[in-house]
Amino acid sequence: MSPQTRIIIMTGREDHAVKLIATQIGAVGFFLKPFDDEKFLAAVQHALGTSAGCETKVQ
Repeated sequence: MSPQTRIIIMTGREDHAVKLIATQIGAVGFFLKPFDDEKFLAAVQHALGTSAGCETKVQ
């Protein structure tokens, strides 16, 4: 996996082991279903580098 890869975890169950693994692998977001759409979208935008006026070019 590339160091530039951003990981967002979505899960249907509260599992502390999964949260620990997510932290260890550097996940930028962890969401327990059902999750807030706005918070999820913000995490995706942050992961893509498009939040706060930043933009990324896709080549």
